[in-house]
Amino acid sequence: MVIGPVRVHCISQEYWYLRRIKCDCGGEFAMRLQSVTTATPALDVIDVACQRCGKELRCEFDISSFYPGDLGNDERMAWLLDQADDEKLRDKLCELWSQARTPTMEQVLAYLRKLSEERDGLALEYLEAAITHFAKPSAQRCPTNGFFE
Repeated sequence: MVIGPVRVHCISQEYWYLRRIKCDCGGEFAMRLQSVTTATPALDVIDVACQRCGKELRCEFDISSFYPGDLGNDERMAWLLDQADDEKLRDKLCELWSQARTPTMEQVLAYLRKLSEERDGLALEYLEAAITHFAKPSAQRCPTNGFFE
C-alpha cells in the first residue's frame, strides 16, 4: 500500500507524520528504507513495516518545498543539519545557523499566512505540535533537529 505523496516542509515533519499513523492491527510502524527521488516533485520515499504484524507500507513525501537545488541558503543549511550524522557537527551548525538567521515575527506570520492561504492544514498542525513541544523547558531548541529523536 502507498500513502502520498504528502506535502511536507522539513524532514522532521515526515517522522511526525509517520508516528501518527497506526497499522490496522493497532501496531506502530518502524522505518525500513528511505530514499530520495529527483523526479518532479522531489520525493522522499520511506518504506515502513508494522512492528506487530509485519504489514509493509510505502509513504511518499513531496519534499520540493525544501529539497536542495532550488532553494536559498537557509533551506540548504536546514537540509544539511537534518542530514548531519555527527551530533557535535549538527550542534555546531545549528548554533551558527541560529546566530546567522533569526526570523522576525513578521516573517513567521507571513509564512503562517502563506500556509493558511494554501490550505496546508497538515503543515499548520505540525507547527502547532512543534510549538507545544518547544514550550517545554526541557525541549531542544534547534529548529531542525526534529523533536522526535
